[in-house]
Amino acid sequence: VSLNKEDVEISSQDIEGWLVASHNNITVALDITITEELKSEGIARELVNRIQNLRKDSGLEVTDKVALTIKENEILKQAVSENELYIKEETQTVSIAFATEIEDGVAVEFDDINSEIAIQKS
Repeated sequence: VSLNKEDVEISSQDIEGWLVASHNNITVALDITITEELKSEGIARELVNRIQNLRKDSGLEVTDKVALTIKENEILKQAVSENELYIKEETQTVSIAFATEIEDGVAVEFDDINSEIAIQKS
């Protein structure tokens, strides 16, 4: 059986969990499902951003090594555990510790995270 363009109709439908866009006969579909691994990486990246801002606000030099203390938070603890090397490399951190209470900590809030962080020059 031979089919011509006039014999068929092409249509597109949304697929749950995918973002689909078409333009000039090209269709692209992206899987937008957030896995636990991606969520953990996103939390780690946001934490790095907060640490970098705290370093800047504290007057630390780019090359200064620091010790990081984070107020206990299970979600943060998991993200740090899975991305510890990345966090340390990006923030010049030599050690990361979790504590139930933080003295002179700075509040951090993003997504479902509410915690405190404190840095100390090493």
